[in-house]
Amino acid sequence: MYFLKFQKIFLCLCFVLFPMCSSAVSIKNFYELTFSILSYVKWDSENQIFCILNNEQVASNFSKYASDNHYNYKVYSVSDKHLSKSPCNIIFFTSNISAQQQNILLSNNLKSIPISFILDNSDCDASIIFCIYRRKDDFTFNVNLDALSQSHIHIDPRVLLLVKETN
Repeated sequence: MYFLKFQKIFLCLCFVLFPMCSSAVSIKNFYELTFSILSYVKWDSENQIFCILNNEQVASNFSKYASDNHYNYKVYSVSDKHLSKSPCNIIFFTSNISAQQQNILLSNNLKSIPISFILDNSDCDASIIFCIYRRKDDFTFNVNLDALSQSHIHIDPRVLLLVKETN
């Protein structure tokens, strides 16, 4: 009797917890994954400025995805030259960052930028916090815990469980 009670509780917990964990595994595009990760961030204000570095097409796609899914992000394409002067809360690199970009990211001018992403890179180098990459038919991500701990963002620790589930 005790075993049946335990089994019912265990099954109930599995049904409650499994959808939360499996949702990260089945993500087919990096737009959805990025906004899923951002949903775990506690923001001080409503509208965040999301800057895509040197890629107008990806910025346009992010903007459309945000609008279609009712996310409150202002999405812009920003060039290297204007990055240090841009009021970005989030930076998304669509390729490996150059030494110049890394210097800009680490400079005093960008200390207020709390979140950084890079696409197609499973190694979270430098001060990039989230690294999104393709795995088989879906996308997954890693977290640079050093960069996360040095940032001033407040992120729900459950995002780390998603990393564990997807890898």
